[in-house]
Amino acid sequence: MTIDPKDKLNGLLETAVRGMIEEADSCPVPDDLNENLLRQFNSKNERPSQQFPNKHARSKMIIRYGIAASILAAFVGIASILGSLGGNTLYAQVAERLERLNSLVCRVQWVEESQLESFHGEDGKKVSYLAPSLHRIEDPNGTIHVIDTEQNVSIFLNTKTKEALVSQGQVASSMQALSPIPLVKILREHFRSDRASDEGIHDLGVRIIHDISAIGICSEFNGQVVETWVNPNTHLPLEVRVRLEIPAQLADGKSITMWHVMTDFQYDVEIDKNLMSTKVPEGYTKLILPEIKIDRSPAQLKDLVALLKKCTEHNENQFPSSLSMNDNEGTSMAIMKRYTDQLDKKTASGSDAQKQEAINSVINFGTLLGKGSAFLFSLKPENKLQYFSGAQLNEEDRPLLWYSPSGDANYKVVYADLSVKDLAENELPEKPATPNIEPEQKKASNPQRERWNTPRFTLPRSAVKDFAELQEIRSQGKQSSVQYMVLGWMPEFIESSRDPAGPEVQYVPKGWKPARSPDSARFDFLKEFPNLKGLDLFGLYLTQKDLGAIGQCKNLERLSLIGVHILEEKSRRLSGNDLQKLSDLTNLTDLDLGQLNFQGGLHFLSDLPKLRKLYLGSLEYLNDQSVAELKDLPQLETLILTPIYGTNSEKQVTEKGLRSLQQIPKLKTLHVGWHGKWTMPIKTLQELLPLVEIKPEL
Repeated sequence: MTIDPKDKLNGLLETAVRGMIEEADSCPVPDDLNENLLRQFNSKNERPSQQFPNKHARSKMIIRYGIAASILAAFVGIASILGSLGGNTLYAQVAERLERLNSLVCRVQWVEESQLESFHGEDGKKVSYLAPSLHRIEDPNGTIHVIDTEQNVSIFLNTKTKEALVSQGQVASSMQALSPIPLVKILREHFRSDRASDEGIHDLGVRIIHDISAIGICSEFNGQVVETWVNPNTHLPLEVRVRLEIPAQLADGKSITMWHVMTDFQYDVEIDKNLMSTKVPEGYTKLILPEIKIDRSPAQLKDLVALLKKCTEHNENQFPSSLSMNDNEGTSMAIMKRYTDQLDKKTASGSDAQKQEAINSVINFGTLLGKGSAFLFSLKPENKLQYFSGAQLNEEDRPLLWYSPSGDANYKVVYADLSVKDLAENELPEKPATPNIEPEQKKASNPQRERWNTPRFTLPRSAVKDFAELQEIRSQGKQSSVQYMVLGWMPEFIESSRDPAGPEVQYVPKGWKPARSPDSARFDFLKEFPNLKGLDLFGLYLTQKDLGAIGQCKNLERLSLIGVHILEEKSRRLSGNDLQKLSDLTNLTDLDLGQLNFQGGLHFLSDLPKLRKLYLGSLEYLNDQSVAELKDLPQLETLILTPIYGTNSEKQVTEKGLRSLQQIPKLKTLHVGWHGKWTMPIKTLQELLPLVEIKPEL
C-alpha cells in the first residue's frame, strides 16, 4: 500500500497548524539548566493559578480552528494513488482481523525521528473509532473533536470555554485531516487480503511491547514507509508508525523526518454512542464554520503566486522571508498568525456575530495557504526550486523565485511584480543579493528549536510535577491513579535536599524530616503508589533510606537518577555501589545515570532482567572498566553515551574498551554524543559492531 498523498500532506499541515489551535501549557526547562539557578527559580516562582480563559482566549481558539479548517480543505482535491502491496501469511491474518473490526481506541502523536526511542504513547491524542463512520479525538489541551464522515458533520468542542464550532458538508469530512484519523484508514488499507506478493515487505525483528514479543514488519512502496509491530497471538497491531518526509522547501532548507505513531491499541471495545454525538451539548455557545468551496484541481504555480500576493497585503508589501511551512518570523504562516491575532483583538469583546464574521474573513487566507503549500509539497529536488527573500511587491525586474517544472533546463521565473516568464537555464537572471543579516540578528529573526539527535529521558505529560497536587492526591486517596512523578522539579524537595554544608533549610514539608538527617526517609510515601511506573529525581539529595525506598517501587519501568547526590557525613555523587539498592526493580526498562559516578557498579544492573535502555551521561566515568561491565546486562538493547555537559578534557576509552562493547549480547543501537574535546571514533565503532546501529550526535 502507498500512503494517500493527501494523508501525507495532512500530516505536515497538522504539524504546521497545531500551534494555531492549541494553547501552550508549559515552557520546557533546558536539560543543562544550572542547578543553583534552578533552585532559585523554583523558590521564587509559584505555580500559575488555573483561571477560566478570558474572552480573548476563547475566541482565539475558535478562530484558529477555522483557519486550520480552511488550510486543510485546500488539500482535499489532491489525487489519491493507492498501490497494491503483497502480503505474507501474517499479513493475511492481520488483514482478516482488521476487516472485522467494529471499534478501535488508541493514542496517536507526531514524533521526530531522533526521539522515536524515547517518546511516550501516553502523551498522544486519544482517538476512538466506531465503524463505519464515527470518530472522536480527545486532545491533551482539553479540546474534543467528533466527526461523522457518513453524515458529513463535524463538531469541535472547547471544554474549557464551552464553545462549539460546527461544520457541515464536504469541509466537515476534510476536518478529519486535523486529527490522527487518516491513520485508521492507513492501518486498514495497509493490511489487505487481496495483495498479490511480498515485494516491499521486510522483517523488523522482535520488540517487547507491554511484555509481548511483537513481530515487526516494514512495508516500503513508492518511497513511503509503514512500520507495524503485531501481537502474534491476536494478529492485531500493538504499534504502527507512518513515516513523513517534510521536503527542504517547507523546512528551512533541510528535510525533516517525522513519524505518525499509533500506540496503546484497544480493539472492539464498547464505546458509548453519546460520546460520538455531533450535537451541540447543552450550555455551549454554537458557532458555525461557513461552507468552504473545495477546489479539487491539482495545486499549481498560480496558487503559490496568489498566496505570496496575499502575504504582501498583510506584511507592508514585503514578501515572506522563506517558503517554510512553520511559524518562524516572516514566513507565510507567521504573517497569517499576526493578521489573525490583530483580527482577534478587534473581536475579543465582540458578539458571536462578530466572531462569526472574523472566522469568515480568515477562510480565504487559510485556503490560499493550503493550496500554495500543496504546490510546494509537490515539488521534488529535481525541480530545483530557489526562492530569494528580501523582495517587496512590484520591485522592478527583481526575481522572486524560479524552478524547473520538468527537472530539465527549462525554468519558470516569478518576479516581484508577480509576472511569470519561461526561460532557459542560460537565460536566468542574476540572483538578487540576499539581505545581510548578522548572525545574532539572524538567530533572533528566525528562531529555531534546537533538535537533539540523541534521546533524552522524559516522562509523559501526565506525570505529577507539582507538590500541592501530589499532596491533594494523597489526601483524597487517589494514589492508585498515579503512574508517573517528577519529584526533581518540585521546589519543596529541592529546598529540603540541600547539602548540609550549604545554607540553612528554608522549607521542609510538614511532618517530614529534612534530607540532611541520616534518619530521613522522605520517600517512604512512595509505597502508597502501587501503580507507579516512572520516577524522575533530577538533582535531588537523598539518604540511603531514601534510595532504599525508591528501590522498593517494584513496578517502576523508568527511573532517572540524573545528578542525584547521597547525603552521609557530607554529600557525594551517587556511586556505583549505590546501584545495589536498585536490584529489586525487576520491571525497570529505562534507567538514566547521568552525572553519576557509576564506575564499579554497572554490573549490579545485571539483576534487572528487563533493562533495555541505559543512559550514561557522565563520561568522565566512562572508561575501559565501566564499559566492560556492560556485558553483564542481558537485555540491554539501547545504550546512550551522550554527556549532559561537554567538559571531558581527554579520551577515557581505549580500543580495548571499544572491543568490549562487542560482548553486550543484545545491543542494537548505540548513541554517541560529542564529548567536549574528544569523541568516540564512529568509523571504528561501525567496524567493530556491524550489527549495531551507531548514531552519532551531529
